[in-house]
Amino acid sequence: MKFLLLISAIFVNVVSYCILKSVSGKPFNMVWLGQFSLGIILAGVTTFLFTLALKGLGLTVAYSVFCGGSIALIMVASLLLFQESINWTNYFGVAVIIIGIVMVTIK
Repeated sequence: MKFLLLISAIFVNVVSYCILKSVSGKPFNMVWLGQFSLGIILAGVTTFLFTLALKGLGLTVAYSVFCGGSIALIMVASLLLFQESINWTNYFGVAVIIIGIVMVTIK
């Protein structure tokens, strides 16, 4: 359950940032405000889910997995949704992050 909460927090975090990215640069109006508000609300949901996950996980493990997972999924989302370019150093960086997460989570 603790890892399900953590994974949920990661996915909600990625959705939140994708929404915020989608409104950046758009003109301020009621649609913008609604989308921005949704992004902020989801950021709150992320914090709530992460806090629940901390009940069963150490902060070092939870935060490492949360940040690393978020970075990896944001990279994929930015490529697919926003056509941002990803180069070999980005992939290498994510690989290093994943290795780091594995090292932090090993007991």
